[in-house]
Amino acid sequence: MKNTLKLVLTDQWYDITGTNQKMMELRENSKYIRSRLLNKDGTFRHYDFIELQKAYRKNAEKKIYKITKIYQWPNACTYYFLNNITAKFGINHFVIEFQQIK
Repeated sequence: MKNTLKLVLTDQWYDITGTNQKMMELRENSKYIRSRLLNKDGTFRHYDFIELQKAYRKNAEKKIYKITKIYQWPNACTYYFLNNITAKFGINHFVIEFQQIK
């Protein structure tokens, strides 16, 4: 698919992604992530889909979703999931919200 953002997740995050618990991906504001998400003028690149891969392994499982929104989170906070996993993210972390493809 054209305009697809491809990211790799660890097993624990991949397993709950796509459930009602986690329909977003959080990424730390780093030079690498900025190069993937932002144009040179600082505006967001356009992506229609996100492909999430389960870890770095041969023939890894993959899930594809429709991106609904990409933005930077303005505050530091902790996000709690139902399975006792927590995600702490700081100022200006990137948030990629998505939904099932219909």
